[in-house]
Amino acid sequence: MKHKILAMAVAAIFSQAVMADVPIVPAIENAPVSAPEIPPGYIDMFAAGEEKPKIGKPAKAGANMSYKHAENREAMPAQGAEGRIVFTFGESDPTVVCAPLRVCDIELERGEVIVGEPQIGDGVRWKVSPAVHGAGTAKTTHVIVKPTARNIETNLIIPTDRRVYHLRLVSVDDSARFTRYISFYYPDSAAKAWASYQAQAQKEENPVIDRPAVSVDQLDFDYNLEIESGDGRFKPIRVFNDGQKTFIQMPYSMSANEAPVFFVIGADDKEQLVNYRIRDGYYVIDKVFARGALVAGVGDEQERITIDRISKSSVRASTFPAFMSDF
Repeated sequence: MKHKILAMAVAAIFSQAVMADVPIVPAIENAPVSAPEIPPGYIDMFAAGEEKPKIGKPAKAGANMSYKHAENREAMPAQGAEGRIVFTFGESDPTVVCAPLRVCDIELERGEVIVGEPQIGDGVRWKVSPAVHGAGTAKTTHVIVKPTARNIETNLIIPTDRRVYHLRLVSVDDSARFTRYISFYYPDSAAKAWASYQAQAQKEENPVIDRPAVSVDQLDFDYNLEIESGDGRFKPIRVFNDGQKTFIQMPYSMSANEAPVFFVIGADDKEQLVNYRIRDGYYVIDKVFARGALVAGVGDEQERITIDRISKSSVRASTFPAFMSDF
């Protein structure tokens, strides 16, 4: 018994001597786990272990090109009338600087109409609404933009019947420095205006009167002309109709400044005004009448020529070769 107690004492002393050289370490399962440091403002939208989308060189090149176009430093705005800031359409994606408690006005081209609801990236903190001023051909559409928070940004797309607008919207913390009113200069509209001007100028150089609506051999030339007063200097060269309009060819010596007035004479012998226009020496009257008159001056100096339609017969085109060459 004494030997057993002695052996146990020796074993205890030996065990304490060995453990004295081994450091005491807390259990690993109880050790705190430190979370990785996350940069301020960074939000990882992908779950742990989920693969993020890869962006290749073409996509990166496209993104860089898009950014350079949007922030094109050569596309500087200009100061317009009434304080508006004028951007050249198509040269960049203009940045509109807004501020909370303020509204920004984006003016479209006169007569331009929005054909679909504008699309905005952040529809919660940005409010977009339409406004219109003017009427008829002078009607102009405006897009009113209002942010509800500071230091935010988004983009806006406005589709219209003429083009699509791409804009960047930024809300700043300085309500004194914001873009309250913008509009655009349209190079394509300017080009169309010049083309229209040149076409009109060419048309005036080569005027064309209203052409008859039927073939030449169906025109009605049966009219009687009578000089009631004056020297007959306004007597028409010929009168004819195409079944819908009446054409009165005047002497080449008549100028637009001295052109007589045309009246239709009704069954009660009263003079009636009728729609007509003068084109390249012709009176073009928007109806076929039985009796009419060309009148210039008043009183004793009045010159008057009456025009009576005789029948509905036709004259063959070969009778008037020189006349029909005018058409």
